Order: sequence, then structure tokens, then C-alpha cells
Amino acid sequence: MSANDYRRDGGKLHQWIGHPWSLTLACNSIKLHRSENRKKGDYLWIDPPWQFGIGQTLITDSASYPIPDEQQFQAFEQSWWEHFRPVLGSSVESIRAQEDGELDIIFSTGHRLHVPGDQTPGDHPDWYDHWYVRFSEGDHSSPTWIRSDNTPL
Repeated sequence: MSANDYRRDGGKLHQWIGHPWSLTLACNSIKLHRSENRKKGDYLWIDPPWQFGIGQTLITDSASYPIPDEQQFQAFEQSWWEHFRPVLGSSVESIRAQEDGELDIIFSTGHRLHVPGDQTPGDHPDWYDHWYVRFSEGDHSSPTWIRSDNTPL
């Protein structure tokens, strides 16, 4: 995680509160869609590490994704995806981002998606943005990427 996430996208997250979400899982990365349009609509992309739970109970995390070469991988993967079923179609109750890139999303179901912060400097070889926001324009045919100063790229 880096503070870049917060500086670039943290101020835009409030726009997503109260909106229903849909979810796509790509291995152990999460794509939360704000609209029905999963290909060109607005989304929040989250890469590992992250934790998903309710209250103080951890349900699953990015590290528990099944190993692809395990026997019965598809069954394990399908079972892992089922952990997210309770939040499908729910809305976001709150989003909190910290300067170190920490991110907390609370769904209307009470479930929480947490991305831990990190103080890794941007020039360090291990630096990585673990979440970002993508917004699309009106008809969703021309995506707009926004810089940290809120100007289009």
C-alpha cells in the first residue's frame, strides 16, 4: 500500500457511499463496480493484501485464495467466492481512507473490507498501489482517469 492511493483517490471515495455495488473477483483481487455496467462503468480495484469480515470476525483474506495447482482447485475457488455472496447487491455504508493508503469499506450488511496501510516510499522496489478508483464519463464510452490533483489524464 502507498500514500499515493490516498492522495490520488481518497477524496473521491465519498461519492460512492449509498450506491449499490456489484463485485467481480479476479483471483485474489477485487473489483467493486458502482454501476451495472461491469465493462465500462465506475469501479474501485483492490489488490492484495486485504481482509474481509463482519464485526471483529475475519471471514477470508487475500492470502487464503486457493493455490491454482491444487487438486480440486475449481471447487476450492468456488467455495472461496461464496464468502462474498452476502454483500452482492448491498450498498456501501461508509468508506474511510487514511494517508498511508489504508482503506476500510463498510457495506450495508455490516461486512467490512479492509486494506492495510503501508509507509513504503514510492521509489522503493517493493512500492505498489493496492487500490485505485476509475470513473467513466456519461455514456460510459470514454473512461476518464483522474490525477491526484483531480485533473483528467
